Amino acid sequence: MVVSLQVHEFLRDQEISTTTMCTLSNYWKLLKLRASGHLKTNARFMRDFVLGHPDYRGDSRVSELVAYDLIKEVQAIVQKGECQDQQLLGDLLRPQHNS
Repeated sequence: MVVSLQVHEFLRDQEISTTTMCTLSNYWKLLKLRASGHLKTNARFMRDFVLGHPDYRGDSRVSELVAYDLIKEVQAIVQKGECQDQQLLGDLLRPQHNS
């Protein structure tokens, strides 16, 4: 928390655009929520995905189908901003609407 305040104070004195400050603010919020346990880490998300997959047999082996589906899920999050698990990004990932 102290480091976060110091970084905020330092950046306030710099010439940083509002857009950049908003982006950084969202990252800090994400880090705080993950560190506090309110949101899942990437590792927890992947474990939960594998454990909940209908093809996973509970034998610690990740089949090609499970791995493929995980990659597709991550790809949808990164490329399209679509996330089925609200506990991964909370309200930080909002769908983009084309107008």
